Amino acid sequence: MFNNSNSNAWSGAYATNPIAQYFWIQANWMVPRVFYVPGTPSYSAVSEWVGLDNSPTDLYQAGSWSDVWHVDVFNWTVMNYWMWIESLPFAGWGVPNFPIFPGDEVSVDMFVADENGTMWFANPDEGNGGLTPADNSVWFILFNYTRRLLYAGTLPVAGVTINGNSSTGFTGSTAEFILERPQINGTVVPLANFVVNDMYSCDYGDSEYGYNYALNLGPSEPIYLNMQDSSNNHLLDLTVAAPDPTNPRGYRMIWFWADYL
Repeated sequence: MFNNSNSNAWSGAYATNPIAQYFWIQANWMVPRVFYVPGTPSYSAVSEWVGLDNSPTDLYQAGSWSDVWHVDVFNWTVMNYWMWIESLPFAGWGVPNFPIFPGDEVSVDMFVADENGTMWFANPDEGNGGLTPADNSVWFILFNYTRRLLYAGTLPVAGVTINGNSSTGFTGSTAEFILERPQINGTVVPLANFVVNDMYSCDYGDSEYGYNYALNLGPSEPIYLNMQDSSNNHLLDLTVAAPDPTNPRGYRMIWFWADYL
């Protein structure tokens, strides 16, 4: 299945309109290898991530970053790869002591629970019914299966104010599986050439039921996005939702690079 919408900087899939709140999301992918193509800009990047929520003051996300620098005068090309975590409106940060390399199999698992990692539901006997005030933390569990690395950390569910910036806190309104051309200092950068990449084992959970769905099997139909530059209408990548052999009846995302800008 191909996309049903376009975005200037995002591609992939996202789900909205949960019965209660989306409280869990996870996916696996191979770190995209990026290339310099003669005649393209000297800097380009691509980021692959999963997230919960979707507003300038409420978006919890984590994923991989791949970028490429080219210096014509020396004919130098440098590629960089790392994992990152971000909670808008605050700046993201690279995960320390967690190296990644192109082709590494990585995963991000995010869920809402208490400070010890225990999930609490309004109907505890059935494990459903929506979240409770005890669920005060967003957990980030990152794996690099190729290098046998693990990172675990938390951010608060409640809104906070830091250096004059304020978040509105977790709502659980959206779940996202995204490949992005990221912003640097407020400017969207060219999309690095990654040729083709995919994201699989895409799952998310609605706290009303307390369990997870494979992508395309949740309570609402996901919206699928291609990336199309809004200034010139160039298609930057093509998104395909295809059957996922790792996730019975679920979908995986496949992205095909088309253009940088």
